[in-house]
Amino acid sequence: MSLKQLKQLVPRESTLTLAQLTARFEARRVQNSKHAERIRLQSAVRREQCTQARRQQLLEHSKQLRLAQSDLMARLEANIIKVPKKSARQPTQAELEKKSNLISKEGEQALQEIREFELQLRATSDAADWCRKPKTTTDLVGQLRLLRACPPTREQQTNSLKIQLPPAESEAYMARIKERVLEENRAMVEQEKRRRRIIVASLEEHHAYEEQRRARQLAERLLRQSQLERRLLVQLEQTKHEKSVLLANRIERQKEYEARRELEFQAAMDYEREIALERKQEEAATVAILREVWANQQARKRQASYIRHYEFVANEVVGLILQFALQVADYRMLTGRLIPVKLFRQWKAQWVAGVPFWPEESVAQDSEYVQQVVIDEKKGVEQLNECDFMDYQNLQGEWNLNNLGTVQAQSLPNAPICTVYGKPVEWVQPNNLEAKNADCVFTYFDPVRPEVNPILDWVIARLHNQVYPPPPPLLKPNLPELPIRAALLGKPLSGKSTVLTEISKSEYRSHRIRVVDSFITGSLHLLTQKPLSPLPLSLVLSSYIVSFVGSTKTLNVCMNIHMINHT
Repeated sequence: MSLKQLKQLVPRESTLTLAQLTARFEARRVQNSKHAERIRLQSAVRREQCTQARRQQLLEHSKQLRLAQSDLMARLEANIIKVPKKSARQPTQAELEKKSNLISKEGEQALQEIREFELQLRATSDAADWCRKPKTTTDLVGQLRLLRACPPTREQQTNSLKIQLPPAESEAYMARIKERVLEENRAMVEQEKRRRRIIVASLEEHHAYEEQRRARQLAERLLRQSQLERRLLVQLEQTKHEKSVLLANRIERQKEYEARRELEFQAAMDYEREIALERKQEEAATVAILREVWANQQARKRQASYIRHYEFVANEVVGLILQFALQVADYRMLTGRLIPVKLFRQWKAQWVAGVPFWPEESVAQDSEYVQQVVIDEKKGVEQLNECDFMDYQNLQGEWNLNNLGTVQAQSLPNAPICTVYGKPVEWVQPNNLEAKNADCVFTYFDPVRPEVNPILDWVIARLHNQVYPPPPPLLKPNLPELPIRAALLGKPLSGKSTVLTEISKSEYRSHRIRVVDSFITGSLHLLTQKPLSPLPLSLVLSSYIVSFVGSTKTLNVCMNIHMINHT
């Protein structure tokens, strides 16, 4: 609660900066809004003035049109010729009855003609259907009888059945009947075609007559144009002219409006671009200020964090490390023995918990300092007790069942633990310890020379290795040893022998260099000393040969075996 009140009473620098920025931008916003309102009012006034001017122009134009129309109407009325009209009298009852009778007669006649035409079409369709059907002898006889319009009686039928014609005559008779039927069918089809052609021709003549009648009536109507029609034609032409003038004026006015709108749009776009540029510059300035403030805050935070960590390491960590190292050194110097594992674990737990090993010296021993020292001692004791209890509970350390009758000791931090079975640490000698524990690095300290402090030397060496780590060792290649054959060529006195000598002195001494001339000289010397004694069957000259051919030296790095047979 007090922190909130303190923040309200003493505002932070960032809060003041943001408040100032907000106030400045709010003032700029009010100024921009006033400027925009003023521009809007000016544009509204200009728009109203343009509207009034355009309205006056339209009024003047309409006034001139009315004057011209009134003048034209006066001239037309002066030239009007009145044509007498027929008196509209009512028709009499006899005329109405005659007209109605005429209409009824014409309708009845048309209906009669339609019925006859339909009967003819039906008869034609029936005849055509009958012709398409397969005809038997009975059908042909019946058709012939129908055509002759003399239906036979019962007696005639019985007599015809009793008459028996010979087969040849009956077949001829049937053939004649079929031929006649076919001829009659063809005649009926041709007659129907002629009838249809006549009907189509009459219809065409009727249509042509109607077209002529309409054309004649149209010509009569055009010839009967009166003065009123000509006056209407004049008015129509005048109206068309006025319409064309209005259209031209409207097109011109639209072009002016488009040009004005284009200028206004360009001006508005320029104004918007200027406002956007100003806003962008203001935002860039604001962002730069905010970035600077944020960078300052981050720098202060990093500085405070660095100071806090540095003070923590300098005041607490380094001091505890030195106290721990001095504690180990003092114990080793005074006792000359290894540190028991339990004691070392206690010291390590005390160092991890941050409890000092001995109180710091202070000139003014006030009550608060004494109380703090007592609290630190209590913390150390509690930490040691906690470690002992955890060892007892987990059966670790000296409570481990596998380590009964043994003593464990540790020479240095991160060093192997030395275990002595059945003897205390005081009985352990350096020779025995080194023989039994080869992995344990142990140095026997002589109490006669207290100025030598290997613990402090080890700490300094460890810190030096951490600050300046040694270079990593070169890795040995995992390649097998393979024979290589090489040749060294050069001009006389160019340093070939020197190079070979340096190669022989290098750290890789797996090869040996031999000169061929020396082997030849030795062989000849053996032959001269013992001319009668035979040489061995083979002579191994060398595994690595240097042969001189003229002024050229060849280095053969390979397994070359030369066999010399004596004859």
